[in-house]
Amino acid sequence: MAMVRNSDGFTLIELMIVVAVIGILAAVSLPFLQANTMKSQINRAAAELGSYRSAFEANLSASTP
Repeated sequence: MAMVRNSDGFTLIELMIVVAVIGILAAVSLPFLQANTMKSQINRAAAELGSYRSAFEANLSASTP
């Protein structure tokens, strides 16, 4: 008599491989994400400083006779 096996789910090895692949992808992509976040914060700060400079110069020119 042949042994019949139901395969309705994933094996433990398959799940472990998927978890490992997701971990590797996260480990590789995290430094790029952090670098882009830092660049965007620097660009935002530079833009804000530019607007503060413009406002300061406008205020300075308005207050001088």
